[in-house]
Amino acid sequence: MTDSTSITSQYAIQLLKAEGLHADKACKLYNMGDHKSAVNMLITGDVDAAIVSDHAIRQIPASMQEQIVVAYTCDQPLPGSVFMGNPQMDRTHLKQISKAILDFTNHTPDGIRLMRRIGDHGLSLVSPST
Repeated sequence: MTDSTSITSQYAIQLLKAEGLHADKACKLYNMGDHKSAVNMLITGDVDAAIVSDHAIRQIPASMQEQIVVAYTCDQPLPGSVFMGNPQMDRTHLKQISKAILDFTNHTPDGIRLMRRIGDHGLSLVSPST
């Protein structure tokens, strides 16, 4: 897995548990740090399975994609990109940063192309910055 605290990894661990496989007993989990490292370990045979996001699969080179077999795809959407601010950051500044990110990704040609390239349709504010 990329990181044991990621939404993708936590969801996969719950799926395993629902099937009666407790990740701490049924297998050994490795925190790879990033998706490409997890896929590389799979391709080289160092691990039998990897947990990565579907966005990551679309972003890796086609030559790597051809070397993997997708065993399961989640049928419910999971957040792809999350931008966070330090809790001590001035709220006005945080709102300005949030607006700039949202404006770029949702309303500029370059931002829209970027979102499409990584498999997202854009960004939305999850909870208002107050």
